[in-house]
Amino acid sequence: TGLAAAMLDVIACTSLYQWIPVPAAYMFVGGLALAGMALAQRWSSGLLACLVSAGTMLLAPLISTGVELPVFLVILAIATAVLASDLGVAVRVVWSVFPAPVLLGYLAQAALHDRGEQIALIVAALVFAGVGVGVAWSDSVRRSPAPENAALVVVPTAVPLLLLATLDLLRPGWPVGLVLAAAYLAVAVAAGRRPGDPGPALLSAVTGYAGSALLLGAWVELGGREATGLAVTLSATAYVVAAGLWARRWVGWVAAIGTAIAMSVYLVVNLPFLALSERQAGRQFDYWDVVSAFAVTVLAVAVTWWAARSRPRAASRVVMVGAVVALLTFSVLVVASGVVIGDLAGATRNGFLAAHLVVTVLWISCAAWLILTPSPRISEARRLGFVLGSLALAKLLFLDLATLPGLFRVLAFVAVGAVMLAVAVRYRNETEPSGSGSPT
Repeated sequence: TGLAAAMLDVIACTSLYQWIPVPAAYMFVGGLALAGMALAQRWSSGLLACLVSAGTMLLAPLISTGVELPVFLVILAIATAVLASDLGVAVRVVWSVFPAPVLLGYLAQAALHDRGEQIALIVAALVFAGVGVGVAWSDSVRRSPAPENAALVVVPTAVPLLLLATLDLLRPGWPVGLVLAAAYLAVAVAAGRRPGDPGPALLSAVTGYAGSALLLGAWVELGGREATGLAVTLSATAYVVAAGLWARRWVGWVAAIGTAIAMSVYLVVNLPFLALSERQAGRQFDYWDVVSAFAVTVLAVAVTWWAARSRPRAASRVVMVGAVVALLTFSVLVVASGVVIGDLAGATRNGFLAAHLVVTVLWISCAAWLILTPSPRISEARRLGFVLGSLALAKLLFLDLATLPGLFRVLAFVAVGAVMLAVAVRYRNETEPSGSGSPT
């Protein structure tokens, strides 16, 4: 309490009364903090180390009016030194938590500071985060046994980095976010090579979550809702593939969360349900919808592969659901492509109608292939074929019959009828080759 009060007195004498010059104030605050750290080290008191400058850090903005940022940077430097000292894991965790919200607040108001102060904030955030990762690596990987929860210092030290991409000084910000995310993910992969050791496993998970958050946050500054949605979808696909090839729990959680975010963004931004309306599809769909639908289709296929591989007992059900979702998104791709091609040819309506005709034929053809294809798991394939055939008939009767004009409607019914007739004949020949009525 005495040390914190002395620091606050120095700040007040500098900013309110101008009794102490600013450079001298930095020296006084840094000296008091270093004295407190030396005393805490001598007494082996982690509590004293936590309390030396924490009160000053939280109360300085309430006392000071113009010098709080430089003084805070001095205190942040002391906090970084505390992280690198050996006063226990609890001290490191606390000293990584205290500076983070204050540094986050300064970065959020970086536009109010000049160029030099913004550079100082950026450097402080990078150094603070780098020391946090280095300390967590040293405690988790090089110590045996690793201290419990030593990797948690990564989380608060990484939080201020989320705002670096939003600073005007770093425009465009998404390359900065990509570099930071790549650094954290590289640490996660390097630490995750020892799955049997709990210390590196926790460090891998924590840095993996931090890097994933930085990666998804970087796409927000990409510019344009469509481009951001596409980038999120591609990132989710990469995580799904990584989860299938590299069995780590944190990768699976990030893949699941990223998939949910990607699908939500796709539904909100691209509005795929507009494919049911001729007027809305002709007005809204463009080439971004074609690319996004293709990316979401690839994501659906990747998720189906990952889920079927991780849950072999429910693989058939997973494949059925994933196939339906992938076929739906691919159908949106076909409709969007038809609208775009029709718009280029000056016949948007014909492109939309032809695309729906292709979708209906595609569905019934996929159903026929699944019913008739030879497979060791023929019952699951045929069951999925019957489901898709039912969906195709429902689309034909309830959507195409009310939407398509005469010629397209006739073509749709002829194509579906021909495929169904061929399936019926072939299916009967396979199940009753001798005409006795007993299946083989």
